[in-house]
Amino acid sequence: MLSDCVVIDCTDQLGWLCGRVLADLGADVIKVEAPETDRNHPDWRAFNVNKRLCVLDLKSPSGDENLEQLIAGADILVTCSQVSEPLFDYSRLSQENPGLILVRITPFGTSGPRSNWKASDIELMAAGGAMSLAGEPGSTPVRITVPQSYSWTGVQAAVGALTALNGRSVSNKGQEVRVSAQASIIPALAFAPMYWDMLGQVPTRAGSFAMGRSVTGAKLRAFWPCKDGYLNFIIYGGPAGKRTNKQLVDWMRTSGAELGVLAEIDWDTFTQVKATQEEIDAMEAPIADFFMTLTKQEFLMEGSRREILGYPVFNVADISEDPQLQERKFWSEKQTEQGEAQKHCGVFYLINGERPEIRFDGTTDESLDILKQINERSVKEIACQHITSNEQHFSIPRALNGVKVLEFGGYAAGPQIGKILANFGATVLHVEAPTRPDGFRLEYPPFKDGKPGLNRGGCFAIFNDSKDSITLDVKKPGGIDLALKLAAWSDIVIENMRPGVMSRIGLGYDTLSKHNPALVMLSTCNMGQTGPRAMTPGFGSQLSALSGFCGLTGESDGPPMLLYGPYIDFIAANFGASAVLAALDKARQKGDGSHIDLSQYETGLQFMAGALFDYHVNGHIADRNMNSDPVACPHGAYPCLNNEWVAFSCWSNEEFQRLTAIMNNVDLSSDVRFVSVEKRHENEADLNDIIAQWTSRQTALSVTELLQDHGICAYPVNTVADVFTDPQLRELGTWRWRRHAEIGLLACNFPPFDLCETPGDIYNTAPLFGEGNDYVYRELIGLSDAEMEKYLKDGVIGTG
Repeated sequence: MLSDCVVIDCTDQLGWLCGRVLADLGADVIKVEAPETDRNHPDWRAFNVNKRLCVLDLKSPSGDENLEQLIAGADILVTCSQVSEPLFDYSRLSQENPGLILVRITPFGTSGPRSNWKASDIELMAAGGAMSLAGEPGSTPVRITVPQSYSWTGVQAAVGALTALNGRSVSNKGQEVRVSAQASIIPALAFAPMYWDMLGQVPTRAGSFAMGRSVTGAKLRAFWPCKDGYLNFIIYGGPAGKRTNKQLVDWMRTSGAELGVLAEIDWDTFTQVKATQEEIDAMEAPIADFFMTLTKQEFLMEGSRREILGYPVFNVADISEDPQLQERKFWSEKQTEQGEAQKHCGVFYLINGERPEIRFDGTTDESLDILKQINERSVKEIACQHITSNEQHFSIPRALNGVKVLEFGGYAAGPQIGKILANFGATVLHVEAPTRPDGFRLEYPPFKDGKPGLNRGGCFAIFNDSKDSITLDVKKPGGIDLALKLAAWSDIVIENMRPGVMSRIGLGYDTLSKHNPALVMLSTCNMGQTGPRAMTPGFGSQLSALSGFCGLTGESDGPPMLLYGPYIDFIAANFGASAVLAALDKARQKGDGSHIDLSQYETGLQFMAGALFDYHVNGHIADRNMNSDPVACPHGAYPCLNNEWVAFSCWSNEEFQRLTAIMNNVDLSSDVRFVSVEKRHENEADLNDIIAQWTSRQTALSVTELLQDHGICAYPVNTVADVFTDPQLRELGTWRWRRHAEIGLLACNFPPFDLCETPGDIYNTAPLFGEGNDYVYRELIGLSDAEMEKYLKDGVIGTG
């Protein structure tokens, strides 16, 4: 899709995935690396595959000169530099290349009181609030053992780059895109911020249990021991849970298991929203006994057959052998010039039924060929290849101005894509059936004043701002015809229904593209549109277990930890947004549309790419290990005054010596248990206890400021409340307050990137149910009064 796009990738691990995403979308990504870089590390190999390698010594004049030549011929430059670095000064670079898009990724933004602070993964996960939600209640906050912040940042940087690329096709100008790694973690909080904003409640760690599903405060078990590991299953009610519950009870009955209170429940009317803890405990007891009779594979296979919401907790070895991935040809087998076999996570999507191939192994130095190609081409021609003959450059208020998006489905994974597009100016129509609204409107707290209502839900509000809501019943006579008119109006259709649903009702891509050949359609679901488990239902909280995340969170001898909300849904949303933007760019240039098949499972595995590659090459199975790191030590979260926590890490002996000096602990610096990083790892528990005694006498901020002043990565573990007052997030405008008609003043989350020339915004709060009907159907679609009256009378539109 991006076959005409040249990208120069000058990033460290904070931006590796950005270039990988753009490469997977077809761009020619040139990875610039210093000669001394360790390119054998599994993470480097996994996240830099599909790029061409160009080794340059930027400490030498010739290296700088060669880089300048590369940038002059690029569409996109991605860097992890601050604005003060002369080599990546956009005002200078854009004089030579006016179409250049510079994506600048930094830990905390380019301005603000903490913009120059240092951070590794654990500090970023702390700063973004995610650590405060993972771990045992009242105990140490934990991160996912495999670093996540770098991937969260990279994929959202790719969305920012593609937003600017689409904006350039309209404005004929490049611009700078600035990405904050700290703000990139906020989507991992799911709907937790709404509890603080709407009800003044601070969601906290719940260990292996799910919180926030009941207005009574009841916790629901999420992880259950089985014969050979753990299963992920949560008791849901309403339309989402009734089939699962019936099937599970039938399975238990036919297996001869005791049912207890499960035999007496009317699953058609049951809802967990008002269930008490006593009721939940009584329901869970017989389920726990039954699950102990099963293996992970038995639960997966029979559960899939019965379409039960739930998955086993997989590790990288389980994932590597999964038939679903094999059937969809997810794995890419590459061979280096040295004959080394490589097995990588493949390209993250299918387009028109095919998965693009990985083109480059990322390990071959192509510097001479790359520089020769650049020198043979006209720099002016390359730099201006997307500039039209119209010499009058003009500014537009929004990068995605004029882009029209139709959104079918609900909950999180689909709507979050539409929200991102809407925040940068796209017109997004969220379609709901008149008698079956989006499940996040009524089925999930929090609600305004704790009272459910169509327009009172925080879950719906946080994923649907800046859109219009329309109602449409495609099952009524005339409903499909009206849907086809909407699709003909659209540039993009997003749907996150179960595979085959859109085709069965007459709205599949084959049908829609006949009416609109340039249409881009994204179909996103748990497993993708094909494969032996394509029809298996599931929510993001369960899919996060299958994808390995939950099994990598917690203590090594304890159970997996639940990640708040549908963690993987928001990973998928950002991959989905990048895919539709790339397809839109292609449609604008070449006039042909695309159908993108996006498996949320497969997008989640992109965040696990390093651990999976490590397993394939070295046989190493990553496991949860609290907050330990294989390199840094100390590396953890430590208690402070006022029930606060601080996260920090030392990445060298020299940093550790600075830490001991700050602690004024001479004995610690000379203790034989801690004289080397190897010794510190051997005695990590003792070291953490000593550090905790020191931090517990201070506030988290005072420890952080002291360590940052001495060049040590540190940050307070922000709670959900803290992310609203954090000075860096305030500087970025991460939260923007708008007034909602029923909820009142409401915090809306803005993406972690912004464009310097065509910035985005929160244009309105989430729409009331069907409030856009009159405007959309009359003015955008052009229905006559007679047509409108008939559709209303027949119940196709509903009253909104």
